[in-house]
Amino acid sequence: ERAAEQKVQTPQTTDLETGEVSRPKTSQEASSEPAAVSYSPHESHSLAVAEKANKLRCLDRIALIRGFRKTQEARVASYSKFETKLHPMLKSGVFNSYPAACSEATAEFATLSADAKAAILVLEENGATEASKITARIQALEGEKLTLTAALHLDEIKRRKACPAGEMDDVESLSGELRRDILMIEQSRNAIREKLGICVLAINEALEELTMELED
Repeated sequence: ERAAEQKVQTPQTTDLETGEVSRPKTSQEASSEPAAVSYSPHESHSLAVAEKANKLRCLDRIALIRGFRKTQEARVASYSKFETKLHPMLKSGVFNSYPAACSEATAEFATLSADAKAAILVLEENGATEASKITARIQALEGEKLTLTAALHLDEIKRRKACPAGEMDDVESLSGELRRDILMIEQSRNAIREKLGICVLAINEALEELTMELED
């Protein structure tokens, strides 16, 4: 009877990192709390653009263009850092750290994309029609470049995983299904590289046009 009379204790959990002790909320406690506001990634990105645009509205056309160019420079640096992390993985054939590298790069590119979109938005509001068109074109090309780069990385990883150690540059010596698969990956990789080259060229040409806007 005493056991039946004992009050049931809610299980507790301990955060091993902080040492904080917590327990799950009862249904009554949970229902009395206001629901937390959550946003989709797209909504969060739009909010970030709006917040950044508010901070840029005090700038003139020249300052906005210069800021956009700095964002482009930061993008180049982010690509370089990502490539630097990928190369050792391709050499070793170990890709355990690739998801973390992807997550870091994705966060960086999302922030830079929001920076660029905010500048484009304020340029449009200020009536800088030509500059806003050029920057919007660059932003669209950067989206395409990012998609192509991700696809290229996947092909690079697939090729490395498919090819035995020591045979990376000697595909012709392979036979059968393995050789066919690797040749298909290389065909895809070469096509992506060609598209990337065209995309980068278009970005550079647009940046030259944007430089002329600074001189007007």
